[in-house]
Amino acid sequence: MRNPKLAARKRSQEMVDVFKGYDGRDRIGEGWFEDMTNLTSSHYPLMAPRAKRKVFLDIEDLPKVEQPREGRITGVTSTTRWGPIYAQGENLYIWSAPNSAIWLGLSDEVKQFVTMGNYLIVLPDMMYVDLRNPMVFCGTLGHYVEVTEGTVTCQMCDAEGNVYTDVVTADTAPAEPQDKALWIDTSQETHVLKRYSAASGEWVTVVSTYVRISGLEGERSWD
Repeated sequence: MRNPKLAARKRSQEMVDVFKGYDGRDRIGEGWFEDMTNLTSSHYPLMAPRAKRKVFLDIEDLPKVEQPREGRITGVTSTTRWGPIYAQGENLYIWSAPNSAIWLGLSDEVKQFVTMGNYLIVLPDMMYVDLRNPMVFCGTLGHYVEVTEGTVTCQMCDAEGNVYTDVVTADTAPAEPQDKALWIDTSQETHVLKRYSAASGEWVTVVSTYVRISGLEGERSWD
């Protein structure tokens, strides 16, 4: 008995030695990336597999506190040097100082933490803490200007800010569409924006969508 001969598959190899950064547009050039699942940029300019996930904190290992803490926990993060940090009620708590509450007058909104060197930024409250001496060096990151007059318009657009017009919203595709026609497909739980390609005769998903905000009679910013 003889086994059939198998033709060898052609192989090719491409090497990318420079990562230019994130690009969320429909088509991206060589060296850019849109997703980095299970990768880390810690070895920039090279990408590498991320380290194995590990448990930083077990609820049973929380340090005992002298007084009960009020309010719900709205955010948790962890740092290599200072350990876990979390927001509860109006205060911020640091693992290395379990009985010292840093009062920042925090809101009840869900928090997002950003670490910048020795500083911790608390969003959306726009507060900062110097983790080297958090009881002394903490406060408001900047000032906020609120718009009280005027109409704000939010419109779906492309990356250059060009507003999409004549967009059809339906659970079925429009009949006899023109090339580059836009359709928001509502047939699934997650609605998807699609663009019609006359060349292929198919509706192609628009991966990245943007929002253009206009019509402000004033200014809203943080310093």
